[in-house]
This record gives sequence, C-alpha cells and structure tokens, in this order.
Amino acid sequence: MSSPASWWCRVAVTLGAASLLVHGILTTTWPWVVDDAFISLRYADRLVGGDGPTWTDGERVEGYSNLAWVLLTALLRAAGCNELWAVRGLGLLCMLGTLVVLARSRWLPGSLPALLAVPIVASTGITTTWTTAGLETPLLCFVLALGFEHVGRAMAEPSVRRHTWIAGAWLAVAVTTRPDSPLWVACLVVALAMFAAAPTIAGRGRVALQLALLPVVAMLAQTLFRLAYYGDWLPNTAYAKITPGSASSTAGIHYLLANCTLLWGLLAPALLGLVGLFAARSRPAVATAAASLALWTAYVVHVGGDAFPRGRMLMPALVPLTILAAHGLHAMLSCGRFGRVLATAAALACAIVTVREASADHGDPRLELSKWEWQGKASGEWLGRAFRAERPLLAVDAAGAVPYYSALPCLDMLGLCDRTIARTPLPVGETFVTAHARGNGPYVLSRRPDLVMFGTPPGAPLPMWFGGRQLEADPTFLRDYRVVQFDLGTPLLEDGTQPPLRIFVWARVEGRLGLRSADGDDRRRLLPAFWLGSHRQPYSFREVAAGRLSIDPAIVQRDLQAGAAKMLAPGVLGVTIANRTGVVAEFQVAGRHVASALPFAPGRHRLTAPGLPAGVRLALAHVDGLELPQDNGAFVVPGTAPTTVDVVCTVPPGIALPFWIDHLVLERED
Repeated sequence: MSSPASWWCRVAVTLGAASLLVHGILTTTWPWVVDDAFISLRYADRLVGGDGPTWTDGERVEGYSNLAWVLLTALLRAAGCNELWAVRGLGLLCMLGTLVVLARSRWLPGSLPALLAVPIVASTGITTTWTTAGLETPLLCFVLALGFEHVGRAMAEPSVRRHTWIAGAWLAVAVTTRPDSPLWVACLVVALAMFAAAPTIAGRGRVALQLALLPVVAMLAQTLFRLAYYGDWLPNTAYAKITPGSASSTAGIHYLLANCTLLWGLLAPALLGLVGLFAARSRPAVATAAASLALWTAYVVHVGGDAFPRGRMLMPALVPLTILAAHGLHAMLSCGRFGRVLATAAALACAIVTVREASADHGDPRLELSKWEWQGKASGEWLGRAFRAERPLLAVDAAGAVPYYSALPCLDMLGLCDRTIARTPLPVGETFVTAHARGNGPYVLSRRPDLVMFGTPPGAPLPMWFGGRQLEADPTFLRDYRVVQFDLGTPLLEDGTQPPLRIFVWARVEGRLGLRSADGDDRRRLLPAFWLGSHRQPYSFREVAAGRLSIDPAIVQRDLQAGAAKMLAPGVLGVTIANRTGVVAEFQVAGRHVASALPFAPGRHRLTAPGLPAGVRLALAHVDGLELPQDNGAFVVPGTAPTTVDVVCTVPPGIALPFWIDHLVLERED
C-alpha cells in the first residue's frame, strides 16, 4: 500500500498532468473535431433513430471500426447530449481516466521522476489533439491502461484470479473498440505466460488462457454479429484502408518518422528505460511494454499509418511508451548523489520539449490540423434544410460532417462506407494515400447521384481523388452533370469565424434537383431556377492533360478561363431566403444566364417563370447560342428525335437587383 507521501505525490502528478492536458487542448487544438468522427456519429444517431447501425438508407455496411465508441456515443445521444459535447466529453473523461490509471500503476516505479512520465505523455501533441478530436483513441488508451494494470497485478498474484478476469474484461472492451486490438491482447497474454509468478509452466499457461478467454469471446461475438448483420468477416474499413505492400509500408515509415517529432520528450527516456531489461525486478514491465510497442509500431507501418494529422494511430502506443519512459527516468536515480536532481530535471526538460513541440509550427502537413470540418458542418446543415423534401442522393469524398449534418442519403466515393468501392482493386500507377487510394467512377455513375461533392467541403469543381477523376473523364458524366453553386451567406462556424461560404457541387440534369416532370405530367416540366447559374464542362481537362484528348491548347486555355470566370462570378446563385421554401435563384448581375444543353423533345415549348420581373426575357436557344424560332409565343424545337437545348434568361441593365425566382416552367404544347 502506498504511504501517505507517495499517495499525495501521485495525486499531485495526476493533477499536473490533467492541467497540462486541458491547457494543451485549449491552446493548440480546440475546437477541432476530425471529419471521420461524424461517420461514427451518423451510425450512432441512426441507431438511436431506429435505422440500425447503418450509414445511409438501404445499405448495411460497417463503415466504422469502433463499435464500443459508437454504442457509447449512441447512449449519450439517446440521453439528449449534443453530438460535439458527447464525443469531446467522452474523450476527455477517458483520457483523464488514463492519466489516473497510469499515475497509480504498478508498472511505473514509485519515484517522483518516474511518475513525471505521466505529465509528459499528457502534454504531447498526439494526446492533446486526439483527446477531443471525436474518435475512439482515448477510450482505447483508457481500457489498455486498465488492461496493463490488472495484467501486472495478475503477474504478481497469479493465485488471485480476480485480476486476470478484470484484465480480460477490459481487453474485451479494447477488442470491440478497435478491431486491431487483438495485437495488444496477444502481447499481454504472452507476457503473462512468461512472467506470471506461478510455480509451474502449466500454471502460467492456465492464467494466460484465462486472460485470453473474454477478449476471444468478445471478438467471436462481434464477428458473428458482423456476419449476420453486414454479411462480412471484417469491417468494411479494413477492405478500404489496408493494402499490404511496399507502397503502404513506405507511407507508414514516413508517417512514423513525421509524428516522432511530437514524441521526443517520451522517446528519449523510453530508450533509456530499456536498461530495465537487465534488472530482474523491472524486466517484466519493460519487456512487456517494449514488445507491445514494437508490435504495434510494426503494424502501423505495415498498414501505411493514417491519413489524419498528429499520429492518431500512435496514440494507443502512449501507454507502453509511458511505462518505458518512467523506467528510464527512474534509472537516472542511480547516478550518484545527484541522481534525483538529474532525473527530475530531465523529466521537466522532457515535459518542456513536448509542450513546445505540441504548439510549434512544423511546416509538415502531416502535423497540421485541417480547417475545413466546420465548413462541412455548415454545408451539411444547409443542404439538409434546403433539400429536405427532395432527399437527393449526395456523393461525397469527405464522408463525415456533410453527410451527418445533412441527414441525406449519401454515397461515400472513397469507400469507407461503401462495399463495392472498398473492394475495388487499387489503381495501377496511382500514388498511395492511406484510406484515399480506392475509387470506382463507373460504379458511382451507375448509382446516378443527384449531387456530387468532390474534395473537402465546400467542394471543388474538379476532382482530387482517383474515383472522381474517373468520373470527370467519363463523357456520360459531363453530359448529365453541371457544376452549380449554392451561397450559404456568412454562417457562424464552430471555430468562431464567419466567412462567406459557397458550396460547389455537380448536379444531375434529370435528377431530383434537376429538370423533372410536374405532378407526373411529362408534358409539363419544372427546372429549378438556380440552374441558370450552372456551368457545363465541355470535355475532360484531366484527359487533355494526360494526352488522351487532342484539343488545341489555345482552346483549352480559353475554356479553362471561361470556367474559372463562371466559378468566381456566376451571376446566379442558389440560396435560401425567408418566406420561401427550398432553394431559389438569386440574380446578382445583369446579363445572359444560361442552363446549357438540357434534354428536349422536338415540338412547341412554352417557357415561363412565376414572379419574373417585367423586362427580363426567357428564351430557348441552340447550343451555339442562336435562339430557336417562336410560333405564337411558343419556341419550336426542330427535328424528329430528342435533342439538347439551352434555356436562356436575359436580364437587361436597369432591373432592380438582386431578385429571386423559384423555378422555370417548360410546357410542351403538341
């Protein structure tokens, strides 16, 4: 039992560590929440709402890899907790619990310098970033710390089976928190078999098997559920992310080296802690920590690390790394009469290094937090309000905030939440990027999404990833889709900023938001007026750049400039305004506004727009810009087969701007 002095020392260390953690969060990462956190939240909310653990309507795909986290957040959401405070608060509680467990752990020597490893780990950039980032890593750290602690007690007292069962229970939670947690279980089972203070080999084996029982049962139970509900042996994320090979290993090495920058304050004493392998008293703790750390690091390298900044995949390794660092600092006590001063000074220096590295500008994108998640929240909320009635199918690259806050049916073009894309072979010759390497443009096109948002919110006219580039190269996509812009105004974002925000999306001409029949009457069609601000890309710029399309460079340059001008100053934007339902077109400048190459049947067509100001003229035109002839006020589409026609709205100078129109009405009269 700890002496009163030792107990107060551990309390002080824990409070200091908690203070450093909270200070680091508030000064370096708040209010950042990673986009993938909203994937788990979408599963949790749909579970609470009665749709089961699904990401979108009509499909069962395990696009999460953190079942325990999803269930815990679902409980908090069912209790009425705000989604952001649910994931942030749960993460903070788990990390504070981890610090408490480590500060009183029997795996750490009881000296003050050794205990100072706990404040060091609390102040690393990895800890401060991922504690409130919204994903499961703090929970995994907490249950691993408890698992390590009770395995240590089981080593010392193998006859007291209670510790083994408790350790097994916590490791079972770890297995359901992340599907790769069996690696930690395997290390601890082997360590218990090697170092348990049992008199016989058979006795150590029985204790180790007892430790493995509950995690194995949990893993089998989750696998059976996965097979029964999702029809898969592994999470869909495993198929989407894991790509063994030299490319992923190379990416993993770069990931490891970049993020070690944030860990110098722990790595230096941890290396010194390896001397504990030569002392019988410290060997079990040091050997177990070193072996589990080595295995997890090798796994992280093998799978290519992670696409997110600041070492999320390395956060569970902080538990054994803290054990090693504590033993390294404790080892300095043997350095003569000044050993305690040296060890304490080294611990304080390491803490200063970690605090400095956590807040430093490293100039490395792998260490910089992204800025777009809150734009995704604002974009999703706007899309959900604007198109609640139509419920368009929205295809996205960023599958978190926009789908979550829109609550619309969605298609994940990177495959985390889509079975077909996750199993599509990696493209040959493409640069490997963890969790972003897969794509299947033809499949996405076959799903006929109504809206396509490339890249990160607020979207981009041209695609970034392979599947999007396949789409942009497909003539059918260029024929059936146009770039449209929606103006969100200046929403107040979670980070306190209030920037002007526009969404760039590709919309399907004959989709739920495009040209469609009115009340089932094919002779009377409606076109949302915001299409008058749309842009039609004439051909694939990617194919031209790759040399597969031969077009005069001067023409390409002209078309690129025309497209850029249209994006920067569209003249007509889709907006939502008070006292109007849905999205209306806001006309901001005078001039000629065109919805180009819309499908029309030959014959007489009358074109009107309710609420159009006097003097504004509507017309139908050939794609070359010449207006179609009129017959008694109706435009005549020539020919005998369906064709494409431009819808033109001409706003003369002098018209009061801005003005708004809901939709255009196109009526066929013969």
